[in-house]
Amino acid sequence: MGAKAVLIGSETYQAQAAREKLGWAVEVVPLEKFEEAVDASEPDDELLKLFGDDRVAKAAAALEKVSASADLVAIQCSPLLIKRRYTYRLALDLLNSRGLVVACEGRLATGLAMLMSKGPTAG
Repeated sequence: MGAKAVLIGSETYQAQAAREKLGWAVEVVPLEKFEEAVDASEPDDELLKLFGDDRVAKAAAALEKVSASADLVAIQCSPLLIKRRYTYRLALDLLNSRGLVVACEGRLATGLAMLMSKGPTAG
């Protein structure tokens, strides 16, 4: 398949397996770097209007930028939830509704299933 994936968080077995067994290009973006991108982003207007939370709206904007260069993005949500005390789940749901492939908890395997469900017309 040769997909390009971005894993936000730390290196995982799934990332290694995707590279070795599927021939994917997997870029790992450390959580700290992604948090900087979130803080520097303008809020996503649609999410801000829907939920009124600029923190999650900024996360959606940052995720959308990362998604622009990838077939799928997987983000390790739990460490961010613990550190920032809010979930990125609404941002992921909004972006998936827009046709992007964003999986939670860094699950590249889930992202693969989501990508395959888009069918041969994807990307």
